Amino acid sequence: MLHGSGAQPAAWDAYFLYHHGQRYDAHCAACPQTTALVERMPLSRIREHGPETLFSVLRPGTHILPHRGVTNTRLVAHLPLIVPKGCALNVGGEIHEWQEGRCATFDDTFEHEAWNRSDETCVVLIYGLLEPRPQRVGAHRHRHLGRRHRRLQPQLRVAGGVR
Repeated sequence: MLHGSGAQPAAWDAYFLYHHGQRYDAHCAACPQTTALVERMPLSRIREHGPETLFSVLRPGTHILPHRGVTNTRLVAHLPLIVPKGCALNVGGEIHEWQEGRCATFDDTFEHEAWNRSDETCVVLIYGLLEPRPQRVGAHRHRHLGRRHRRLQPQLRVAGGVR
């Protein structure tokens, strides 16, 4: 699932607040502001799959190869927090260059991949949102955010980076 380029081996790490619906209390306690804001969002709650909320850490030269999510009953949001140049997301053939504080939201059942072609670490907050209309989800939706999500996005940026 990972491919590396450059001198360092490929490395992807995740610091989960929620994983497959299970809350990681110690991680949530270590990131209280982010946890409080994320828990106010309409997170997807799918038995054994959600909520899913994490800090995704891509080391330099890492490429997460194309893959698909498990259900279209959620949208996945990527909120870039620390993003050097050369980091991007490709969803359904459309490339989205991550920019700090600019969220990309998409249906992850469409093939997607991510990479960090820089020589610095990239950190993105990833979380699953409830999709109210799964029958009409499409790749074109990955820039469209609900009103509640847009209201919280500036607060997430203020929450202190990866804390």
